[in-house]
Amino acid sequence: MKKGDILLIHSKLDPIAWIIRKASNSHWNHVAWAVDTHFLIEARGRAIDKCSIKKYLNWRYEVKLIRLKKVTKDQFKEGIEYVSQLQGERKYLSYLKTILRMVFMEDEIRYGVLTCSGLIARGLEEAGFSFIPNHKKISYQITPEDISKAKARNVTSELKKVSL
Repeated sequence: MKKGDILLIHSKLDPIAWIIRKASNSHWNHVAWAVDTHFLIEARGRAIDKCSIKKYLNWRYEVKLIRLKKVTKDQFKEGIEYVSQLQGERKYLSYLKTILRMVFMEDEIRYGVLTCSGLIARGLEEAGFSFIPNHKKISYQITPEDISKAKARNVTSELKKVSL
């Protein structure tokens, strides 16, 4: 795993994850961003925080590691620095409101609490990269499905080195 890689996550036992997958018509319900070879930054319900990759390397999750094409090392660095500044507590109720807006009123979302995929999209947007060309979606509207469709190389096999 390298800095800038994105981990797509399918939580097998989480009912909220199931709702997210159905609402976004995706196999994936969560994403996290590699800040180095062992740690990820992610937006969860209550916080934006760092965690070990090992958190997701067990039977409760199906994962896929991707490496985006056409994103420079400088863009990754700038984007990760931006989202790292956002670390810390946030209000759970605001997060739930954002998820509900995504489910029921997608076109109404303008600005809200960053979701996991929105966090990565926002960081890369700050560095000049967009998952959806021509700004058809703003970063707050990007879903794990949008990220899974980005031009990227599947590097999941590299996770075997981490799990040893």
